[in-house]
Amino acid sequence: MRTILLVAIILANASAPAQNFFDEQRIIEDAETNSPVVVIAADVDGDGDLDVIAGSENDNRISWYANDGVGNFGPMHLVTSAVLELTWVDAADMDGDGDIDLLAFSWGNHALFWFANDGAGIFSAPVMIETMAYGMDHIVAADLDGDGDLDILGCSQSSPLSWFQNNGMGIFGMAQNLPWINNNPLWAACKDVNNDGHIDIVYGGQGNPACMLNNGDGTFATAQLFPGSSPYSRNGELSDVNGDGIIDLIAASYNYSQHTLVFAGVGDGTFLPVQTLYGPGGTFSISSDLDNDGDLDLVSVLNTQGTMHWYANDGSGVFGTAQEITHTAYWGSCIVAADLEADGDLDLLTASREDDKVAWYRNDEGSFGPQLMITESAASAIMALGGDVDGDGDNDVVAISFSDRKLAWYPNDGNGVFGAIQRITITADHPQTMWLGDFDGDVDLDILIGTHGDSAISLYKNNGTGVFDAPIVIDHVLYGPSAIEVADLDGDGDMDIVATGWASAVYNYTNMGNDQFAKQTLGALIGYGEVILGDMDNDGDTDLIYDTGSSVKWRANDGNGVFGIAQVLYAQGVADQMRVADMDGDGDLDVVLAISNSLIIQINNALLFTTLVVDGSIYAPNCPHVDDFDNDGDQDIVVSSAYGDQIWYYKNLGGAQFAAAELVTDSVDLPRYVSSADLNNDGKPDLISASGTDNKVAWYPNKGHSGHVSVSSGSTLFYVGLTISPNPMTSTARIIADRPLTADDQIEVVDSQGRIVHIASGRGSPEILLERKGLSSGRYSIKLTKGGRLLGVAGFVVE
Repeated sequence: MRTILLVAIILANASAPAQNFFDEQRIIEDAETNSPVVVIAADVDGDGDLDVIAGSENDNRISWYANDGVGNFGPMHLVTSAVLELTWVDAADMDGDGDIDLLAFSWGNHALFWFANDGAGIFSAPVMIETMAYGMDHIVAADLDGDGDLDILGCSQSSPLSWFQNNGMGIFGMAQNLPWINNNPLWAACKDVNNDGHIDIVYGGQGNPACMLNNGDGTFATAQLFPGSSPYSRNGELSDVNGDGIIDLIAASYNYSQHTLVFAGVGDGTFLPVQTLYGPGGTFSISSDLDNDGDLDLVSVLNTQGTMHWYANDGSGVFGTAQEITHTAYWGSCIVAADLEADGDLDLLTASREDDKVAWYRNDEGSFGPQLMITESAASAIMALGGDVDGDGDNDVVAISFSDRKLAWYPNDGNGVFGAIQRITITADHPQTMWLGDFDGDVDLDILIGTHGDSAISLYKNNGTGVFDAPIVIDHVLYGPSAIEVADLDGDGDMDIVATGWASAVYNYTNMGNDQFAKQTLGALIGYGEVILGDMDNDGDTDLIYDTGSSVKWRANDGNGVFGIAQVLYAQGVADQMRVADMDGDGDLDVVLAISNSLIIQINNALLFTTLVVDGSIYAPNCPHVDDFDNDGDQDIVVSSAYGDQIWYYKNLGGAQFAAAELVTDSVDLPRYVSSADLNNDGKPDLISASGTDNKVAWYPNKGHSGHVSVSSGSTLFYVGLTISPNPMTSTARIIADRPLTADDQIEVVDSQGRIVHIASGRGSPEILLERKGLSSGRYSIKLTKGGRLLGVAGFVVE
């Protein structure tokens, strides 16, 4: 009997545009500040308390958060999202109207500009100051000419220090270069260092710091370098740390030792090195009286370790040992001391780039509380899974994120509205994989995670309400864990673990009770591994399927956790991720694989596996997920395209015949994982995604059609309808589109193995003639693409 390939569906009551089956993306967690580089405390809205201003590099944003007066911060107020590659922000009254305005520099646009505040925190469009300023790393507002208004100083590694004179109303003159010595400056600070009443300049960078004395009229003496060898300072602050009435300098070094330098001012514009604070500091350092004893202490952040420490001053400028404030400010870029809760002491405010956080720390005379978030994201989100974490009957979302070392969950109100983040830990050493399920048999959802930095597998037990115990470390030697699966492998009634990692092996951790596990090696790997579990031979126990780095194999379980000889399931490539499900409805488990640029299924025929290509031209598929999204009784597929920044849906028509791909979204940047759960209690599985570059956890309501659908060949779910006539073809056939095909439209003829066997381009007509040359008898499909995007699909048979 002749078989005709059915490649499209007509929905009973709807047309079929792209992104039809799932609703638009809804954000659960997003980055309000993507790589914040600067944070400022200032009264933006004029209500008498200190608000928080943040500038972030990767999303080009300046934003602020209103303080209620006691350290509770409201939602983000966006000033702009158009500062391309923002390097720095300063806050000061630039137009003399008594409120706080904002200055910013855009590296990408070579532009220096300011935003006028109306007094209530509403900012004007950017007012341009300079459009040919190249590479400013730091800007400072200071009265450099002594006329009572604030001018602007800018420093750059690639051009001389320069300043812009203010006429008092926020109108600035041309750049005036200063008599600098080039030390590749990264920062500048302005204060009267020789007590003559004029604002001087100290700056530093790759070379020793240098000082320029102000003549009082906005002209400066030639810069003088500090003595000794003290290069590689990332920031500097001028203050009197030894109490002698003369301005000193503290500078944070960013060389290999990463320490804080203290220079005592002599009073004539020269400085002498007096102390180097080695240890856990400092790529950014400030001075402030943290213990309320009348002198200035030091605070320093070490960006590579996420630590922030403070050093108590004995009153004479000698600083004590480091006292840790936090170790969760990853790649800290800025520190500010300010009384954020109006209790009379100085709290600390930080921006950290790797974990996308703006946070503050409550001070009690030098004793600091835990990190309090003003804004955060799921920085480099890796995985997101749905499940009822708090036992209230609806599905919440659990997520891990690599860069901010976070495991967290988001409570669902039952309608898909998610509450405030519930952090389980923010110190997991770069989590990379996760499992969610009832591990200990107490009818709640526990969590297993694998962490890259410490090569650990850790178990977090749930008390039933979403409160988790301290982690139980199961193993500490699995380098770069990439997959964790859980099942009762030995039939003893408790849950065992299978895990794998980078260039290591597949390991079985047999549960011995009392949180003790016996480790067994099941198979060697090359490169990153993937592992899944399923009953491949239908004998009632759970077998093992794993990717060796060169092929996919499976091992049969004898029911007691003893696995047989490895058998090749797929020999032609490396799977990024895999899923098992009965895709063809014949009662056994098939394996869905993301391989290279293909989405395939290894169809199980009595343990003889054949390859079915679902899509042979998807760009970098990295996570297939299987569920019955349309409630018609068979398993559909959703897959993420990592570098195509897309998620696609493939409807199973029955018997592992799939309709053409439907775009779910292209509003994800590096999607790493997709999963599903019913998040709005409508009886249909919704889609969940985690994406790593835009730091998002999101969900997509399933608005699809339940029940079976009718099938018709020659139609399509895509933008362009295609038919082939005659079908079946013998010698020639016409490919007919429902619009003219241009030279940018490419037609691909694909065989049943997913191989492209013929390519043609449009010539202005809706039709293209297809000749049989080289086409053997069998099933084929036609794909219409434009600019790499799939627009239409149809199937035909060659007799």
